Amino acid sequence: MLLAGCTSTSNMALKTFHDSIFSAPDVVVTDQQIAKLPYAANYMKMGELPQALVILAKVEGEDRLWASQGDEILVTRFGHIVRTDILSDTNIEEVRFVKGDPLEKGLASLKQHNYQVNGLISSMPDYQFDLPFSAHYQVKGSMPVVIANKIQNLTQVDEHYSVPELDFYTVNHYWLNDRGVVFKSQQQLLPTLPMITITTLKPYIQDLQ
Repeated sequence: MLLAGCTSTSNMALKTFHDSIFSAPDVVVTDQQIAKLPYAANYMKMGELPQALVILAKVEGEDRLWASQGDEILVTRFGHIVRTDILSDTNIEEVRFVKGDPLEKGLASLKQHNYQVNGLISSMPDYQFDLPFSAHYQVKGSMPVVIANKIQNLTQVDEHYSVPELDFYTVNHYWLNDRGVVFKSQQQLLPTLPMITITTLKPYIQDLQ
């Protein structure tokens, strides 16, 4: 489903909105600006680079395609990053779990099970295809997190993530509400990519239902 954010009229509105808030190194959106946003939006921060605004441009099944003013693309599924485009020198072509994404199963299931899952990741332009990865999930507990200028109590889930062929290991973090919706995450999927922090600014309403 192509959202209104991809029409020429909406692109012009996005540019006007973009120009009104991009004077500072880090994008900071006020409550009034959030209320005026006609579509879902996130903050995105790559490593030490300034925080940017990304808008939900397209929905395909469970995939959410987020686009920046500079045409950088980030695709998420159940809160996991599964594809990037023009985001870095290295871009993720595909991420897939062998037996289903644990974040799809919800917070209650994550609390009841000690998930150890496997999957495959591909990237370009280094032609790394179907590299096996493993991920182990631990529920750490509830904590206050600032989301859209307001404090929410969210549950932190740690993902111990490794790609053995690249000798790469890290711990990614996800913060979920009681219904298992990811409102914030810190994810690094390859050693050639920085840690990417995604924070919900205005959620896609269908994901809250």
